Amino acid sequence: MNTVLKSSCLAAGAVSLALGGCAQLAFSHATDEAAPVKIGHAEDLAKSTVKSGAAVSFRHTHTGAGRRGTVAFVVSEGYDTGTLTLTATGDEEISVFGAAATQTVDLSDGAEHMWSVDFEAARDGVFYLNVMAVAETKDGIIASRAYAARVQVGEVAAEKAGAGESAATTMPSGETVIMMEAEEVIQ
Repeated sequence: MNTVLKSSCLAAGAVSLALGGCAQLAFSHATDEAAPVKIGHAEDLAKSTVKSGAAVSFRHTHTGAGRRGTVAFVVSEGYDTGTLTLTATGDEEISVFGAAATQTVDLSDGAEHMWSVDFEAARDGVFYLNVMAVAETKDGIIASRAYAARVQVGEVAAEKAGAGESAATTMPSGETVIMMEAEEVIQ
């Protein structure tokens, strides 16, 4: 009986290994057969994911004097036909003005489009212009992509760096701390 039991266990183990191999083969079926497949690695799976939305990407630079300036966008897209509507908005701290706040481009004009947007900030600081791109192909497919363009107005970085350095204090124990004002109310 011991031999029959050992044979059954060995057969069950072989079937288990075979099924495990089939599961790996089924997973790799959707990939390029020449490429090695790693199963169970989140880093590898994350590299292969694609964000849903319009096939549009952005680059930007900004120029300006004082609190007024211009953001120059380079909008790249991957469509052959249709239209792309671009809209820039600000918030209570930064406003967009001028006719170029909204622009519609013909997607058959090439893969890159230039777009300039004028802005005015209420104060010095770091702000974001929000951009919405809506692509509509001639087939009626509509897809969108959002982008936030970082705009720095004034000497914000220098002010923050100086403030952080002056607040650092070395305690008698040798530990460096940043002293912050606080008010505690016990009721």
